[in-house]
Amino acid sequence: AQNFENVPGKGIKATVLDKEYFAGNLLFIREMCKNITQVESICAKLSDEGKTPLVFANKDDVLGVCAVCDKEKASAKKAISLLSDMGIDTIMLTGDNEITAEAIAKKLGIKNVCASVSPLQKEEFVRKYQQNGEIVTMCGDGINDAPALARANVGISVSKGTDIALETSDVILMN
Repeated sequence: AQNFENVPGKGIKATVLDKEYFAGNLLFIREMCKNITQVESICAKLSDEGKTPLVFANKDDVLGVCAVCDKEKASAKKAISLLSDMGIDTIMLTGDNEITAEAIAKKLGIKNVCASVSPLQKEEFVRKYQQNGEIVTMCGDGINDAPALARANVGISVSKGTDIALETSDVILMN
């Protein structure tokens, strides 16, 4: 790529051989590309399945769509249930779109979901709860979770998380 630009929370722009290309969520591609109607239903179907669609395009046409998803651990649903039984509220904070987040939350029994949030919004969310006198434990594994992990009373990451998530966490789960 001759030129590469990250558009936080949306996607990326790249210039290759003097032609612009884009990769990102549907909202971003809608801003950048003239003709996206052919992928709207595909993206909706993928989101309903709990997957996050990633769209590739140039300014005139969509070039492709792929989907990514996190596979939930078999023990996650039971862990959420045990926390609930102990009177601990569980809230999913995710950069994923709302439809995808709701599909995953439903599978796991999570009742409270905040989707399409940026790393800064995650940190602000934690701070708001703390200002209301709540003790907040944040679990995360990625770069986007690091500010909230650092802000939380207890930050928990998994050993396979990104370096910054591991460095900002108080607890690292090894398996």
